[in-house]
Amino acid sequence: MTKVDSTQKTGKVYIVGAGPGDPGLLTVRGRELLSMADVIVHDRLVGPGVMGLIEETSTLIDVGKSPGDDELTQDDINDILLKEASKGKNVVRLKGGDPFVFGRGGEEATALSQGEISFEVVSGVTSAIAGPAAAGIPVTNRGDASYFTVVTASEDPSKTNSGIDWQNLAIGRQTIVVLMGSRQIGSISRVLIEGGRSRRTPAAVIQSATLPTQKQVVGTLENIENLASLEGITSPSVFVVGEVARFSHPLASGNSRPLSGKRILVTRSRSRASKFSRMLAELGAEPVEIPVIKSEPPDSFVPLDTAIAEIDKFEWMVFASVNAVEFFFSRLSLINVDARYLYHLKIASIGPATSKALNERGILPDLVPSSANSDSLVEGFEQQGIKDRSVLLPAPEESPDTILKGLSHLGCNVTRITSYKTAMPDSSKSLIDSVFRQGVDMVTFTSSSTVRNFLALTDGTIPPGVNVACIGPVTSSTAEQLGLIPDIVSVQHTIDGLVSSIVDYYNSSH
Repeated sequence: MTKVDSTQKTGKVYIVGAGPGDPGLLTVRGRELLSMADVIVHDRLVGPGVMGLIEETSTLIDVGKSPGDDELTQDDINDILLKEASKGKNVVRLKGGDPFVFGRGGEEATALSQGEISFEVVSGVTSAIAGPAAAGIPVTNRGDASYFTVVTASEDPSKTNSGIDWQNLAIGRQTIVVLMGSRQIGSISRVLIEGGRSRRTPAAVIQSATLPTQKQVVGTLENIENLASLEGITSPSVFVVGEVARFSHPLASGNSRPLSGKRILVTRSRSRASKFSRMLAELGAEPVEIPVIKSEPPDSFVPLDTAIAEIDKFEWMVFASVNAVEFFFSRLSLINVDARYLYHLKIASIGPATSKALNERGILPDLVPSSANSDSLVEGFEQQGIKDRSVLLPAPEESPDTILKGLSHLGCNVTRITSYKTAMPDSSKSLIDSVFRQGVDMVTFTSSSTVRNFLALTDGTIPPGVNVACIGPVTSSTAEQLGLIPDIVSVQHTIDGLVSSIVDYYNSSH
């Protein structure tokens, strides 16, 4: 075991339960810790949605083990926790479900205690309860089961030296919840029947509970192995035995949702992806977040700061993105001023998200075009007779000239200043390669930058059969120029509109 240097300031380890997979079931404390972690040591069974909440600045260490994989021992994992904490870092040990329910959290807590490392245990929602619940199965129910037993099936129940008393479980009336038992469904069923449970006892198996890919089968001890095999049930799964299993119903798995079973790649920046991913997940899809773009401060803030100092010479200011709003107002805050500093200006905003960001800062835009694109903004100026004005346009380092040229054509004196720049996250290429190997149904693009960066990472290609969705004609045009033919171009140039177009696409004959 790693020895901790007592002369060096040590960090703290947080043993956090990630829940059954759905990021909505991660505790508030768990999410808070993810946002402040220096290092995250995670398991294989942590849901992709939960992993998507991790800050880009955190170092990830994957210690997940597949069934039968003995390459990384528990002692190895303990040593990793001790080593990282001894560097003075805040370490989150992220474990699927609850860390103290067959999660070896107790062993890790003991090792940390012996190593004199400060730690905190944050409980998670265990799949032993959430898994059945996701299939509509209560683990207890008056008249059917007044208690339940949770066991692990990491070993063959037919072994004479099994650590689980299957005989007593068989003769009881309690609900039995078996974790990690996808390979032992048949063996468990036979042992229970031989021990006295009726072969007609209701039973259910739920795979990937709470995730969009959830599927389940319901039968009896007599036929549940065959049903699970026909359905292709694999790990991770929860096996439920008892009268309560008869409560399971098809709607509980969400298979009736319009995007059920679809795996959709979200390429937005991490700070912008959450709403999009949440909407997709609520419709049954499995969103996979791999940001191919991130916003960073410009190389120099001098042009922006100069414009702010000379703000009186402008009559209008145009915000074309949420990022433009955030970077501009962050500079205002540095000189201890707020929206009142802009009292003399008229404000134009593109899109509802940008308008909302302005509203949150006390500004109601004077002009919001009917469509969320640059051409519509220029048309709005022209229709309202706004000409010959001085206009400030905070923009990314690389952006189309549509607004600059359009307003200049109306006689406006437009000063476009770089308020931020976009870059490519370092880890995205390997993540995209991994996702394509696993399979994905659709790639979504919400800006021209996401198209360009994505294709730069994939050498200009995507696998055959993967659909392409673009948020509007500008993004679609960029995709076509770079050799991609979009299957979907949303009429409404917003995230809501893009989601609606994706649903319409899959509801059609495609």
